[in-house]
Amino acid sequence: IQDSLTSNYPSHLMVFGLIGFLTSRLHRQRYVKEELIAVVLIVFVMTLIADGAIAFQYYLQGGKNLADLWLDYQRIGLTSALLSSLWTPLLYYPLQQWWRQFSDL
Repeated sequence: IQDSLTSNYPSHLMVFGLIGFLTSRLHRQRYVKEELIAVVLIVFVMTLIADGAIAFQYYLQGGKNLADLWLDYQRIGLTSALLSSLWTPLLYYPLQQWWRQFSDL
């Protein structure tokens, strides 16, 4: 759906697959618990990784100079990671309560 809303290259499918894989590995190792700070930090890091993977796809496409791409990645990656981290508590608490209701059944 994300690729149909934007251009088909760079593909978000590989990026979302990578983030899903890394997050599942963290969840198995019990880094993701009930602590909000851990979840916010994981969202921050995963957003940086996702934006880095998108920037790498742009580099492979060959449309930009590596120095310009690095400057754009720094600005876009940090802004996106900060905004995603700030939105995390607003989504985390209602979803956590909803999941607890289903786990109590």
